[in-house]
Amino acid sequence: MKKFAFIMATLLILTGCSIKSGDNYTKYEARTSEVGFDTVMTFVAYTKDEATFNDYFSKVKAAFLRYNALFDKYNDYEGVANIKTINDNAGIAPVTVDPLIIEMLERSRDYTEVSNGYFDITYGSVMEIWHDYREEGIEKNASGELGEIPTQDVLEEAQDSTRDGNLSKLIKQITPSFLLMPKQDLM
Repeated sequence: MKKFAFIMATLLILTGCSIKSGDNYTKYEARTSEVGFDTVMTFVAYTKDEATFNDYFSKVKAAFLRYNALFDKYNDYEGVANIKTINDNAGIAPVTVDPLIIEMLERSRDYTEVSNGYFDITYGSVMEIWHDYREEGIEKNASGELGEIPTQDVLEEAQDSTRDGNLSKLIKQITPSFLLMPKQDLM
């Protein structure tokens, strides 16, 4: 995350703060949905030429794709130990992870603490239930049927497995780049 912030800050400095009078900068804008996270990204920059803009856009796009691969909990990427890799190896073996994942986990713990638990990435099992019901509902709606929602009991049972400080326990098990998840589907 620090690298991404650094890239963005550098781009802002290069494009926004170095304008001298007489310099001609043009506003360029690009939009893509090919950066992962199931989202659309719009990138706007003022540069002297389109080639410079395209170079910046390529760098931002590459950063987004890297983060998508690291933080994806559903898909494997060749040569990348991501959230899915961690979940797949939970309770089995430690995983060597990118320092950005460690940083994300530490920040998540901090956000969980300041939000009194309202922000909690260990809700993986609860989110998985909602995901499954949503997917099933989409299929049912396509054939004219009504989807269902999970019962409160099912959600509370899944929530109970997340409410024992799992994230703090997880972070205590981190050594510089190894991570051993105590149980599956926390994230």
